[in-house]
Amino acid sequence: MKFRQIVAAVTAACFLSLGLQATATAGVIGTQDYLAAEARAGHLADLNAALGRADVQAELVALGVDPADAVARAAALSDAELAEVANHLNTLPAGGDGLASEEQRVAALEDEWLDAEVRHDEATLRRVIGDRYTMNLSDGTTLGKEQYISDTLSGAMLSASITERTVLVDGDTAVTFGTVNVVEPPVDGKVSPPRSSRYTLVYVKRGGQWQALAFHISKRSSE
Repeated sequence: MKFRQIVAAVTAACFLSLGLQATATAGVIGTQDYLAAEARAGHLADLNAALGRADVQAELVALGVDPADAVARAAALSDAELAEVANHLNTLPAGGDGLASEEQRVAALEDEWLDAEVRHDEATLRRVIGDRYTMNLSDGTTLGKEQYISDTLSGAMLSASITERTVLVDGDTAVTFGTVNVVEPPVDGKVSPPRSSRYTLVYVKRGGQWQALAFHISKRSSE
């Protein structure tokens, strides 16, 4: 299946099966609901990763679909519809080659990294993050690899997803920027709205493997 067909299939799944169901308001929810929310966040992250790629967005425009509208409509899909689209994506072969494939690899690595943060998967964090890694926070604080991993393992996230992501690859260097949305554990039985931050990440490829080198993140301003 050619990549154009893949994009068309994903777009059709989003728009033809769109239920436009209202998003549930935060409140006291049980463990099963937490798990369902985490699964939804993962499925939405997969779809947003596809919709956020530059080549996918170009195809969407060619199909007469506004990429921003596609993201908004994807967020309105029901849990069942999101799961169906995610399963469909997982059955499709990777599209494109060359630069597009490298962009796809970087985006997939970033998703793996985010999932490792949620699951406290130290082995994956150490593989993805380079030894010279430096994180720069909005207050000027900088963290090296070891401190970053330590802080991540001592923290807690219920789920996390990336939206508005762009991936740029130039030789053995890649830059990504987008919005990371984090859902933290409930306080007093209530789940707070996702905490959104803008980020920029720099990756380098060594021995054929991409690793994170530099990371800047700051709280997203309220609109």
